[in-house]
Amino acid sequence: MSSFPVLRLPHVALTEVLRCLDPIDLYIFAQCSSKASFVVPLVRSKNFRIGVNNESIRKVTINECYTFSHEKLNREGFEKFIWYICDLFKSPIRNVCYNPDFDQISSNVGFETFIWFFCNLFWSPMRTIDFLPVMEFGQITSFLLKIDQIGIEELEITGYKLTANVMRKTLDAVQRTKISLALSIKSYVSKGFGYNFSRELPERLKVESAHWFTMRNLMQARSCAHIDLHGSRLTIQDMKEFMRRWKQGEFPNLEYFQTSNDSFNITDYPGFEDRGNTVQRNKRIKNCHSLRYMTRGVGIERDNGQKAEYRIYGNWFQFFVLSEWDI
Repeated sequence: MSSFPVLRLPHVALTEVLRCLDPIDLYIFAQCSSKASFVVPLVRSKNFRIGVNNESIRKVTINECYTFSHEKLNREGFEKFIWYICDLFKSPIRNVCYNPDFDQISSNVGFETFIWFFCNLFWSPMRTIDFLPVMEFGQITSFLLKIDQIGIEELEITGYKLTANVMRKTLDAVQRTKISLALSIKSYVSKGFGYNFSRELPERLKVESAHWFTMRNLMQARSCAHIDLHGSRLTIQDMKEFMRRWKQGEFPNLEYFQTSNDSFNITDYPGFEDRGNTVQRNKRIKNCHSLRYMTRGVGIERDNGQKAEYRIYGNWFQFFVLSEWDI
């Protein structure tokens, strides 16, 4: 079978051929030669969404569909991975081909080098990182340090339970990283842990097991649009202070804020509900493709006419800034 000199095609024709390839095909194509690797960005791969995840296996994902594992999978591990993907996307297997060397660059390449390979190949920045601190901590924090000026869009900290020392080092790394869109901290840390952010937090903030999250930290979230805190130590007095500051013009980008505390209940704080307000607010969260709901909200208004509603529901304090996006 004769070969086809694809690299000799005119620029426009070559671009159209490359656009027929998915990221895995492009990766394989790039292995042919340095020239082949050089032309890959013609497909505008700088717009690819590249993500890193080290929670279950060390991997790089592209456009949320194509996965490159840093770990050599045996057949048993490969089968578990396939079933995981099928379950994740609720889709049956269409075609399976097992090759123990497929999507493996080199067993001797460190995870940080592995990440940089794809960023450089596709001329695309890293967009998202799902980070389990107890694995590859040095490799990922080193990567974060080197991209400080570029930053990332989303960072998620995972892991059921972290020691205070690991959590503190992880949050120190977060503070050194420019995060433009979302920070999610899903790790549990024991009671008594304390930490104060010194850098403003990104547009979306979610903290589970937020018992260490203080009013001082909330003020570092004053540029956020979405704030979601589970199990915080914030008190009713803190909520009153937050609303006073909002009325004065702080938290200018805020769309919604909610936080839970076991001490919150409508029986003790009846002023945090308006039983006469039967309108159900359906808060459309921009850039999130989700809705939040509220009834019996208490109205509040800024001097500039901006309106919001708040209430206690169960052990949650909810605060919605009303807008034309709501339905």
